[in-house]
Amino acid sequence: MAEGKVCGKCNENEAKEKCSECGIDICEICSVEIALDATHPAARIKGYSKPGALTAGTVKKTVCKDCVSEVDVFE
Repeated sequence: MAEGKVCGKCNENEAKEKCSECGIDICEICSVEIALDATHPAARIKGYSKPGALTAGTVKKTVCKDCVSEVDVFE
């Protein structure tokens, strides 16, 4: 049987995501999803934001609990 990856933080659950800051495999319990306002035009071109010229749009990042304080808000 093929086993999935194990979470790099708790070493108990199956990893579902990767931290967008440090790249470690994390499970749903150890992950935090952050929604940031898309303030640059490239976010619209890459398809990260909602359609519309006048809306702010959002960019979602999934990070581990240790990297929450290190997320670059103005990226």
